[in-house]
Amino acid sequence: MTEASNDVILKASGVYKKFGRSNLVARRQLAARLGAVLTGRSARHKRIRTGDFWSLQDINLEVQRGEVLGVIGLNGAGKSTLLRVLYGLMAPDLGEIEVNGETGALIELGAGFETSLSGRENVFIKGALMGRSRREMEEMFPAIHKFSELGDFINSPISGYSSGMRLRLAFAIASTITPDLLLLDEIVSVGDFSFKQKCRSRLNEMSERAGVVFASHSMSDIRSMCTKAIVLQKGQIMFRGEPDLAIDFYTDMQAQIESKRVAPARKEPEKAPPKEPAKAASPAKTPDSPEANIIKDTRFGVIAMDRKKVSRADHYWKMDGKPANVLDTCKPASFHFEIECLETIQDIEIGLMIWDEKGNKLAPITTEFVQPDRLREASGKVKGEVSLPQFSLVPGRYVTTIAISEKGLLLYRNVLEEISVVSSARSIGVVRLPAEWKFGDDADVA
Repeated sequence: MTEASNDVILKASGVYKKFGRSNLVARRQLAARLGAVLTGRSARHKRIRTGDFWSLQDINLEVQRGEVLGVIGLNGAGKSTLLRVLYGLMAPDLGEIEVNGETGALIELGAGFETSLSGRENVFIKGALMGRSRREMEEMFPAIHKFSELGDFINSPISGYSSGMRLRLAFAIASTITPDLLLLDEIVSVGDFSFKQKCRSRLNEMSERAGVVFASHSMSDIRSMCTKAIVLQKGQIMFRGEPDLAIDFYTDMQAQIESKRVAPARKEPEKAPPKEPAKAASPAKTPDSPEANIIKDTRFGVIAMDRKKVSRADHYWKMDGKPANVLDTCKPASFHFEIECLETIQDIEIGLMIWDEKGNKLAPITTEFVQPDRLREASGKVKGEVSLPQFSLVPGRYVTTIAISEKGLLLYRNVLEEISVVSSARSIGVVRLPAEWKFGDDADVA
């Protein structure tokens, strides 16, 4: 490694890393690298053969002492590969990596632990691997033990530790030894709340004298802990800059990807085409026949339709005045529907339910407690709109169902298309409740 300036802890220049899509291709790449080492010739090349793909492409970055670089990207964007290459676990196919000082990493939870040995013994093994003497580790051990909060379990084999206990010990070792460069992969997103706070506090202390590269899916962690950030997509840096701007770029990119993944947004309802007459060979179903009612159990409730009362219900979500199936958790949204009633319905009730992908009910929106006079009796086409000042669900994928009842009796229920939710703000908890804040004399405090 060439010597860098004292302020620049890490510098990556033109780094490329490729992998094979199959075991055969991967073995071919390994053979080529071994051959290059044995013959003393360079294995660097930009050529991509059949079965190869670039996991990293033309990565250029610097991290100075006192900086925390956030790495954002969707799954498969190359975040973990980048950290492994920076740490030296993988050699780049092209480019150079310069590190001015000692590097520590928490890339894979519990990686490098000897599970048959105790936590205490692993502390000294980890220290030796990082170039620390036995005497140095004996001096550091009390601080490591205290931070890990393992108590008497420090003398128990690692094989009996939970994932949270391994995390505590791994982070305590890496952060107490205080390397010049620390590489972290989602490490502060694991464990209980109090330990996450300890991790954040320790990182804030470390960032004053070290450089940190932190990959995470948590936008709140990126926003609160990082001094700058990059956005990766397919192994390339698509954006670099302030954390807030990087998060905005990532949110827009995610929304574009999600909009292509989900079904096209519904257009505003048009007049239904006339139904074709039943074929003579098939006897027509009468309203009283069993086939007139469709009932089917699903993880999102019962799909039911009483064709004697309701024939259809068109529907779509809107955001920014346009039909959408990718919604922002902090923006206003509205749900629009058009119901076609075949008969007059007395005391009609309309309800929406938003479910998560596992089939858990999250957010009911109903007319149960708000019954406009014009819905006491409904016939023909009934158009409606539900406005939400803030679409409060945090990022994820959800399903909406619509139900129509008459005096408490279900007439129609159906599962609508999947929607995706992204966020331009911090993602915390399950739902963001709309709230109005008051301060000073405006606040009603006894």
